Amino acid sequence: MSETAKSLSTLQQRMCRQNFVLPTNKDEVIARHKARALLFAQTEQGVAVMSDFQANRSYIFVGALGKSLGLPVDSELSDAAFETSLFQHVRDTDLLSRHILELRFSELLKGLPVAERSHYVMLNTLHFAAAPITSEGATKATEPPLIPVLHRAYYLESLESGAVWLSLCLYTPFVELPVPINSIVNNETGQEVSAASFQQLDQRMLSRREREVLTLIGQGQSSRQIAEQLHIAVNTVSRHRQNILQTLQVQNTAAAVEIATRLHLLLT
Repeated sequence: MSETAKSLSTLQQRMCRQNFVLPTNKDEVIARHKARALLFAQTEQGVAVMSDFQANRSYIFVGALGKSLGLPVDSELSDAAFETSLFQHVRDTDLLSRHILELRFSELLKGLPVAERSHYVMLNTLHFAAAPITSEGATKATEPPLIPVLHRAYYLESLESGAVWLSLCLYTPFVELPVPINSIVNNETGQEVSAASFQQLDQRMLSRREREVLTLIGQGQSSRQIAEQLHIAVNTVSRHRQNILQTLQVQNTAAAVEIATRLHLLLT
């Protein structure tokens, strides 16, 4: 699995560590959403993945797109609560864009009433290869044409505690566009979250001190050098490092610097 795919996996691990208190009719709720996901896969011939973060499981429903990628038709339930079987078919650049958009999506929904979260959808364009893509970016066989796919993500069920319980990701073959889709939309109003709102969400992710530490990390400074420059303890620098990794949901500081650069969080 590529480093970018690992970052997405880290994000999902955080979702599985939330505080869950499920409703008494949980089986009925799961069955209802599974039926909807199956209907999507059958109607649009795409791939539907319903993730149950409390159980750390994903229900995967496959149409023609999934069959072309070699996904098992009768494999409805996987052990991990995310579509890692799909990651190996997607370009790293697309996975990185999706990771950043999902960070923004999560940050946006944290500030909304639970009842309003299901009104929003995250949309972005991905490119799939029929054969798995290696970490070097080329397929294991001769690289086939890439299939443009529209990815949509919904938080179906959020609990009173604020925890996200069920989500739905939809993948549909799409058309290649001059500018890739990378948006969050309120389905109730039809309004797209603006670029200015994205900037506000980005600025909320890290504190000023964390941005200072990450900027110095990006300049190649060690923890001891950072501590001396900021007049703080080395242990404090280490704590900031861990908080940064946790917030940006990555496994190393190199990935954190890359994402922070895309989000314009590094200080000049």
